[in-house]
Amino acid sequence: MIDTLKLRLIDYSIKQHANLSVEPPNYLVSTGETVNEHLLYKDQHLDIRGKKAYLNEILYNLDLRPFKNAVYCDLHFSAPKVVYGENLNSIDKRQFEDCLKLIEKSLANNGIMTNLKNTTLSRVDLNKTFTTNEDFVNYFQLFQHLNCKRATLREFGKNVLTFLYSNTQYQVCIYSKYNEMMSRGVSVEGVSQNSMRSELRLMNKVKIKSSLGYNSTSELIYNYDNLESFYNSTFENNLFRYSAPEYESISINEFEGTLIYYRDKYGVRGFDKLRKRYGDQYISTLMTLEGIATAIMNVYKQRKKVSTYMRDLNESKFDINILRNNEAANQKSNSVDLYNEIKEKITSVNTLKLVG
Repeated sequence: MIDTLKLRLIDYSIKQHANLSVEPPNYLVSTGETVNEHLLYKDQHLDIRGKKAYLNEILYNLDLRPFKNAVYCDLHFSAPKVVYGENLNSIDKRQFEDCLKLIEKSLANNGIMTNLKNTTLSRVDLNKTFTTNEDFVNYFQLFQHLNCKRATLREFGKNVLTFLYSNTQYQVCIYSKYNEMMSRGVSVEGVSQNSMRSELRLMNKVKIKSSLGYNSTSELIYNYDNLESFYNSTFENNLFRYSAPEYESISINEFEGTLIYYRDKYGVRGFDKLRKRYGDQYISTLMTLEGIATAIMNVYKQRKKVSTYMRDLNESKFDINILRNNEAANQKSNSVDLYNEIKEKITSVNTLKLVG
């Protein structure tokens, strides 16, 4: 459930000769005057000055950055990666606390003393990984229908297509976890090619506070078991607020608009033109066959015509499956089935481990 976190350290101390790198300030060649030089911290009686200081470890990154008249110390890490070495599987409350202790110990070994439970939350990412019934590409139309924009996020690489629903304070990301792991060159042994990841990202402390009701790490631990309920309700209220019948009703209305356009343009040949343009295979994936029949009846008002069209559509769909000679083709779902599947898998109780 919990993945990436950004914690702001409140009480911390830095020992002498701490293992920190300091980025020097810029300077003007003409005068030699330094620019963006700040007091970052004191090492005994020595002022450590520069643009920023940082510690980059395999499992986390620490930054000391000046802002106005203060210096902020931020810690960035993926909790499952600290525990498992990879962020495919979820961690429970005990594992999360162990994760914090492990990072605390590493920080202490590098000369930074702190208590990570006494920190504030600057970013919280929650996620679920699940296996879908079909290839990721078959869900593209559904995600776009849910107002998710196709995007390529720099953190995933140009080869990982992501569907994004976001504003300045939070993001909902849906992508192929299998493809994302492949792009990073990590082992995908035992991982299904149909592994999909849905993420909810609270991008700043204001959004965290307004969403969760708190923004401290100690409160996050205390309320850890409530995170999944919050995650589920957020997806239900934003992307999956319709029941399957309501979603099909919306799909029928949209399909009726297309039918009306072709009817007005081509008359009684309108549906034949539409079939020729898009193909029976595509039309049959828009919704259930009953929904398609309802839309045609609403537009053409002729029961015999609907019966003829639906018989042809059924025969065409059957022929496509036979020609493919592929079991997966026989199981190909329409958009209403896909909506129901994804809604159920994203908003249901999560299992902690996807692979062994």
